[in-house]
Amino acid sequence: MAALAIETASPTFLDELDGIPEIRPFPATASRLMAACQNPKSNCKQVAQIIECDPGLSVRLLRMTNSAMYGLRNEVMTVEHAVVVLGMRAVRDLAMSIAAAHLFADGDSAYEARQNLWHHSLGCATVARLLAKHVASVSADEAFLAGVFHDVGKLVFLDTIPDRYTKVTSGHSIQRIVDAEQNEFGITHQQLGMECGEGWGLSFEISEAIGFHHRPDEATEAQDLVSLTHLANGLSRSWGIGGEANPLDSDADALHNCRFSLKDEWLDDVREQSIAAFQESLDICSG
Repeated sequence: MAALAIETASPTFLDELDGIPEIRPFPATASRLMAACQNPKSNCKQVAQIIECDPGLSVRLLRMTNSAMYGLRNEVMTVEHAVVVLGMRAVRDLAMSIAAAHLFADGDSAYEARQNLWHHSLGCATVARLLAKHVASVSADEAFLAGVFHDVGKLVFLDTIPDRYTKVTSGHSIQRIVDAEQNEFGITHQQLGMECGEGWGLSFEISEAIGFHHRPDEATEAQDLVSLTHLANGLSRSWGIGGEANPLDSDADALHNCRFSLKDEWLDDVREQSIAAFQESLDICSG
């Protein structure tokens, strides 16, 4: 496990710990899959063989491939067929999303808070995927993956100071949570999450979505993906996708300075579709 290597100009909660916390190890199969997909010599059969070494992952991957979110005409019966039909990148993103469920579930502290965080993350991912269908510059699979991991930095807080973190951030609006983190701990979940993403070998675009999803204007390159993640985060909280609707977060706040031209009827469709899509993804990823 790699230790966090964040450099900050002022004291942070990291300085109060006996040692620098270590990044949670990413599931081995997902790590092997990422490496294989980054290798230009890899082929569909090799990628399928990696997935097939993990029976649980294989079953969930096939369930998700055959789910309504992909709308395939013919049932996909084998992992290799899934890789051929969807492509290696899409299968990699699906597998990483499924593996993320274990990251949020594993741990000795704040189990309920981690489960709530996982549900919100999956809710954000669900909304992001549906929004991406109306935004040509962002792929639906990449949007889903960014949503899954956008709040992963909160796991560092929940692993190290769960009670204190929950007390400081409970009951706040989206932006107020970031301000509370900065004021109390000298660092935000965006910074911690970006470090995790880079440590796990996530793409630069996904890591940037993690690191700037509350301040999309500060993103340097992946502005559209970051902005979509920001929008999906706000709308999922406002709509109650993945948790109870937060009255402190509104559609207007989420859509403020939105860089995309989205029609009201599109948003209505996304909101309606996301309810069933979230439950389907939750069933597949978590069980």
